[in-house]
Amino acid sequence: MKFISIITGCVLLIAGCSTNDLTGYRPYSAPGGYKDKKIEDNLYIVEYHGNNETSEVKVKELWSKRASELCPKGYDILAGRTFKNDKGIVLGRMIQHATVYPMFKSGIRCK
Repeated sequence: MKFISIITGCVLLIAGCSTNDLTGYRPYSAPGGYKDKKIEDNLYIVEYHGNNETSEVKVKELWSKRASELCPKGYDILAGRTFKNDKGIVLGRMIQHATVYPMFKSGIRCK
């Protein structure tokens, strides 16, 4: 009986360690992640959606990580009518099911 309790405890411990980090970096799916759309060569719209576990600072960091993956030699943030606020970056909040989540979106041009 003691052996079964030890095995059960180990299984629960391992299962607990394998759960997803809700603030982690990943493609978009509930409850968050990155989205990007290629407009033309070296031109993308990149967004990162957080959730109730993600701070605005973390969302900016994860957005930057995705932008850097798309443009390994660096990128310029685009300003214009479509992309506004804070030098072309839209930092806002997405409302979903009456809950407000941080999000970060901007156009980028790869160097």
